[in-house]
Amino acid sequence: MEVIGGELGFVGSTRRGRCFGHTLNLSAKALLFGHNVEAFEEQLSGAAALSEAEHALWRRKGPVGKLHNLVVEARPTLRPFVEQLVLKHRQQWEQDNRSRRTGNLRKSAKEPQICLEENQLTTNDWDVLDHLVRLLGFYEDAVKTLEGDGQQRRRKRGWVGSYGNVWEVIQGFEFLLEVLEDYKKLARLDETPIYYTALALHPAFRWGYFENEWKDKAEWVTKAKQMVREVWEREYRHLQIVRNPVADEPVAKRQRKYYNPFQAYCERTRTVSGCSMVKEEASSPDGIDDEMDELESWQSSWEDGDNDVRDPISY
Repeated sequence: MEVIGGELGFVGSTRRGRCFGHTLNLSAKALLFGHNVEAFEEQLSGAAALSEAEHALWRRKGPVGKLHNLVVEARPTLRPFVEQLVLKHRQQWEQDNRSRRTGNLRKSAKEPQICLEENQLTTNDWDVLDHLVRLLGFYEDAVKTLEGDGQQRRRKRGWVGSYGNVWEVIQGFEFLLEVLEDYKKLARLDETPIYYTALALHPAFRWGYFENEWKDKAEWVTKAKQMVREVWEREYRHLQIVRNPVADEPVAKRQRKYYNPFQAYCERTRTVSGCSMVKEEASSPDGIDDEMDELESWQSSWEDGDNDVRDPISY
């Protein structure tokens, strides 16, 4: 395009139309097989039958690789038949390789690859594959919608519209990014409950942060509360509560200037709604009722100035 543009008087890079389907294909490959897909493909011979080395290469790709090996070996299409297929192969192999004299397996017999324990799909593997099927379904929707000539026609069920519209390309990318971001956001944080617990125990945030910021993600809120609850039950519930006298200190002033947008965001997400909760129990002379769960009491016992707390450790 640069050469053509030079001849015809335009900038080639601004006229180049990229193939949406090809870009998504590269993205889907990375999703399934990880980084450096080209190097992985170069190690494969392309032959119909897999060598032992290729079998091992695919298996290292996790559930997708295991499923690939099963499909190549016998072309199964549904999960219920996969276990039956492996069992049938093992039984047939054992029958063919038993000694007629002793009834024992011959020492020289080599078990089929798909019957080996390391090649079996576990329950967790099937869960991963289920998520991948859903994700690839979104990829398919985007690709099919952007395949076409952009002409308005009457479609199935009386719908009139067009496919392959250039103005929907950016929307296609944003659609898939949104789906992938939803999967990514909590994938790593879920492994470490300290992040959720620290936020839930901060006087200025508590449950309010999760309920306000994730108001459209009820399952995220439930998960966060569950993780905090598990930490409380396992590590702290059995400890004796020591109540120290509270010294009167001036309320910290709200910071008005911020060093960067992230700091401004943290200030914005301080839970204002929590201040409207009923405070009778928290202001009782004896403090918190011993019969009440300490974690629940903490989440409902707001005091004036909690929203401006800067150091939750010294609170």
